[in-house]
Amino acid sequence: MITAHGGALGTGRNTARYFDRVADYAADALEIDVRKRGDLLYISHLPALFPKRKITLDEAFDRVRESGLRVNCDLKQRGMVRAVLDLAKSKGIADKVYFTGTASLEDSDELDAGEVWLNSFNFRDTGITPETAALIKEKIDATGNPAFRGVNINRSLATDAFMEAAKKAGLGVSVYTVDDPREQERILAHNPDNMTTNQPVTARRILEKISKGE
Repeated sequence: MITAHGGALGTGRNTARYFDRVADYAADALEIDVRKRGDLLYISHLPALFPKRKITLDEAFDRVRESGLRVNCDLKQRGMVRAVLDLAKSKGIADKVYFTGTASLEDSDELDAGEVWLNSFNFRDTGITPETAALIKEKIDATGNPAFRGVNINRSLATDAFMEAAKKAGLGVSVYTVDDPREQERILAHNPDNMTTNQPVTARRILEKISKGE
């Protein structure tokens, strides 16, 4: 899966321009930053002084539904999983949603749809290293919730050694934000679950070359 990072191709994060250029991304998923003020769910990387002026999650989900792509809800606050999933269900796209950001192992009871790749703060006790990949897989499996698919890590943690250890352990891996073509090629060669990038077209070309054995 290739996810077009919010603002891909210079469109600006969480903007109407970003959604307007969906067809240009050659991506499998879109990324949006999700926040909440009272009962209002809106998309913004940083807390908004006037959140009602931002694109609402309701509006964003309509654009996602039109695109037919998946959507990475990068949660910026805790305790939003249930509200986001309820809205996604009302739009008929709950099967298109995957979570990163503040989604945690403690959200297991709220996750009856969608998928999660857990950010590194969930594993402060173990760290994310080649030596702990199997232990992280055990920790995730202990929830008994198949919505938890693996880890979502910065490209600096996606070393060849870690990617190989994760594959051996059966641990899913999503990597962000990989824009350099050489790094894209190196990481995509390990067949991660997902790569998030501001340059999704380049990533798609590289992925196609790899799949053809070129």
